[in-house]
Amino acid sequence: MNKLTRLLKKLSKANVLVIGDLILDHYIWGKVDRISPEAPVPVVKVTKESFMAGGSANVALNIRALTGDVSICGIVGKDQFGKELLNILEKNGINKLGVFVDSEMETIRKTRVIAHHQHVVRVDREYPVVVSKKILKNLEEFLAEKKDVFNVVIISDYAKGFINESLVGLMRRIFDKSLFLADPKVKNMKLFSHFDLVTPNRKEAMEAAGIADDGKEEDILKAGAKLLKTYKLKNLLITRGEEGMSLFTNGKHIRIPTFAQEVFDVTGAGDTVIAAVGTALSAGIPLIKSCIIANLAASVVVGKVGTATVTIEEIEDKWNKLDTNIKKYLEHYL
Repeated sequence: MNKLTRLLKKLSKANVLVIGDLILDHYIWGKVDRISPEAPVPVVKVTKESFMAGGSANVALNIRALTGDVSICGIVGKDQFGKELLNILEKNGINKLGVFVDSEMETIRKTRVIAHHQHVVRVDREYPVVVSKKILKNLEEFLAEKKDVFNVVIISDYAKGFINESLVGLMRRIFDKSLFLADPKVKNMKLFSHFDLVTPNRKEAMEAAGIADDGKEEDILKAGAKLLKTYKLKNLLITRGEEGMSLFTNGKHIRIPTFAQEVFDVTGAGDTVIAAVGTALSAGIPLIKSCIIANLAASVVVGKVGTATVTIEEIEDKWNKLDTNIKKYLEHYL
């Protein structure tokens, strides 16, 4: 049994709380064989439709796929789309007692039209989320009951309004012994000051740091240093797409290389990264090893079309197919 396999077997010990913006991903699949006579756009002949969990719900699904236990907190509307999302969570064995239904809002959803594995267009139906006093009270009661259950809390922020200063403060007070991780949106970056780990992508990191990105390695180093200092972060993981990841920890920058792969869809890749890191940390795996697992997981999920999850078996298969030199480099950290 190799080092990675031993680590992956530990993931079933994880118990993570995910809180954030719940989104229903709606996919319309079809074929294109002509251009519309009304405008220079493709005519998509629909062959099927499907629904998937998006936003913070996708983070939760990724944790379950990695065999970890997970509970989720958020808000959905009292509509057919909210019911659909709750059904998906239930079918995947996710504790949804922290999901509250608000009759005053509509469930946030994103509709993607996919033809021949190509993303044709996306239509968003989203509305500013306002947490009522009643739901906030119910949420606080739910969280207080779970005070000693979770050792890792993931905040999945899609900037829809649910994640705000009051809610983050409440979380920090209740789960004062837990590790706090966030996948942030730039506009809310200050909410995650003093967090144990924040995972922006390169574009978000550069924008949050106020640094022009010329594509150089030094740009990443400057941005990392500035974000750590400005927001007093304990650790920072910048995801870099085809360039891998940059982990800033204990005053060091560790470059985690990418792996050659065919990229079909980057939808939800950030969800997979923070889900994998959070699951591994909850299972007692050190940060650098957790990030390597997350990088492998992300490299699998971008090879799938649509919002997707990754299994332990797929991660092991990806590892077995890695270039020998990359394996040796990563094994130094494993």
